[in-house]
Amino acid sequence: MTYSISPLISGAAIAFKTSVWGIVASLIFNIAEKLIEGSLIGKIRKFQFKTDRLFDRTLGEQALLQIEGHVGESENCYEC
Repeated sequence: MTYSISPLISGAAIAFKTSVWGIVASLIFNIAEKLIEGSLIGKIRKFQFKTDRLFDRTLGEQALLQIEGHVGESENCYEC
């Protein structure tokens, strides 16, 4: 009976070791992913800040009002 239990225990030990290595690998990859993700988010925010400084941000309604004003000015020039 001890000869039949030995392979069973050996198999369980291998299964336990692979589970532990899987958990460790998962933790390592998860930490690496979070570090890379944080770095990329920081770079994206810097890019957004630089872009926002270059271009004026206007609402759609404001843009339409500006277009309407320009059209009105154009109509007035044609009447001149």
